Amino acid sequence: MSAPKHTRSSRSCTTAGAIVVVAASLLGLRPLSAAAQIEVAGEWDQPGGGIFGFQEEFLDRGGGPDLGDYVGLPINDALRYKASLYSPSWLTVPERQCLPHPSTYAYRSPGGLSIVKEYDPVTQRLVAYHVYGSYGLARTIWMDGRPHPAANERHTYEGFSTGRWDGDELVVETSHLKAAFIRRNGVAHTDRARMVEHFVRHDDYLTIVTAVDDPLYLDEPFVRSTDYALNPQPSTELAQFGGFVNGGDVQGFGSSDVYYKCSPTDEVALEPGAVPSFMPGANKDLDMFAKRHNVPLEAALGGSATMYPDFEPRLHELERGGAQPAAATRAAGARAARRGPGLDGLHRAQ
Repeated sequence: MSAPKHTRSSRSCTTAGAIVVVAASLLGLRPLSAAAQIEVAGEWDQPGGGIFGFQEEFLDRGGGPDLGDYVGLPINDALRYKASLYSPSWLTVPERQCLPHPSTYAYRSPGGLSIVKEYDPVTQRLVAYHVYGSYGLARTIWMDGRPHPAANERHTYEGFSTGRWDGDELVVETSHLKAAFIRRNGVAHTDRARMVEHFVRHDDYLTIVTAVDDPLYLDEPFVRSTDYALNPQPSTELAQFGGFVNGGDVQGFGSSDVYYKCSPTDEVALEPGAVPSFMPGANKDLDMFAKRHNVPLEAALGGSATMYPDFEPRLHELERGGAQPAAATRAAGARAARRGPGLDGLHRAQ
């Protein structure tokens, strides 16, 4: 059989296609998938500059919020009960002093971020982002399409993270998290939790929106955002969180040291084997936040029902001295059906 002949029309189409490709290259045009992506790699500081330039949620980055401050949190009765047993002195126990911030909380700490790209040496394609800094372990965000491990694989404080591009947003899904706190007043998540993050860049500012979901402790995803400013004069070392005892800078913190050279010590006098905590019903300070800010206790103790405008009439009733309701009211926004452990069911911030 003879080879097919090229007609004039087919040659014209080929020539026209070549002209379009050449013109696009001359004009600096790129495929839409590449043009839509933003650059998240770099050195990022707190918005006000440096490692203590906070412009949001200072309490979370300092000593921690008051006991009983669960305002606007979609917690259920199980988590409210667990949080009521928490004592701030828990962190003074040597075994607890050097616990890392989990990836679900790491952005709520002093310090900056170093986000570093890793490329495959053969294909030269992006394989992963590595995230260093704040008060947690180094994280890897895999960008090569690999699947999440089986449900019973190892769980860690940083979890297992994969990323993908959604327009100009980097969307990261994290599973395999160890049980850890999401606020430093006893509010925590279990090892069934998972997280979705959205990295959004506006000029020299990076906003990271996190949505943590836990089928055991949260009635709805717990959504927060954190802002960072690009550091145009970064250190020659990765951003980490150090300290005087670990060789940090003159502020006691900085990029001159790696946090996990942390050395625990006896901070307060404790009986051997004692772990600061409260027995059920014994914590008399759960109304600390409510009294300090003149907030009705029911609203202060949170729950998904308190997050929406529909709660306003009840709030006015409480301000007029209305009776405190049963736990059913706080759980009014609970899911109708629990989702499975997969990531696909996670609510995404729109």
